[in-house]
Amino acid sequence: MAERDFFSSAFTPLRKFVFPVLWILPFGLGTLLLWLRADHTPQHVRWMFLFGWVLGSALIYTGGIRLKRVWVESEFLYVSNYLRTVAIPLNRIWSVRESRWLIPGVIKVTFRDPTPFGDRIYFKARWEFFRDNSAAVRLRKLAGLPSGA
Repeated sequence: MAERDFFSSAFTPLRKFVFPVLWILPFGLGTLLLWLRADHTPQHVRWMFLFGWVLGSALIYTGGIRLKRVWVESEFLYVSNYLRTVAIPLNRIWSVRESRWLIPGVIKVTFRDPTPFGDRIYFKARWEFFRDNSAAVRLRKLAGLPSGA
C-alpha cells in the first residue's frame, strides 16, 4: 500500500469549522445589535462594522470554509470535505495555482471535468520547513503538468 502524502495543512479543520464560527457569529451579532440600537450608535460606525463583517466573512469563506483536505496516494488525489472523500485520478488535474498575495498558501486545483466537488477545489498548503518545492509545484509534477500549469 502506498504512503499518504498530505498536501493540506493540519489546521484546515480549524480554518474551516472553528474560526468561521468564532468570527461570523459574534461579529455578526454585534453588528446586528448596533443596527437595532441605531439611536445610540453613529451611522458611520454602523456602516463600518457592517462593511468589516461582510469583508471579514468573505475572506473567511475564501481562506477557510471552502477548503478541502487533500492528499495523494498511489495515482490518486484524495479530496475530503470531512463528510465525504473522493478519489480523483491525478491525470484529471488540469491546472494547479497558488495564491501568493490575498491569502498566501491557498492552492486552487482545476480538473479536466467536474468531480463530486465541482470542477475546482481549494486547499491550504502545509507549511514545510526546508522544502525547496511548494505543494503546488509538487502536485503539478505528480500530475505530469508543465511548470505554471
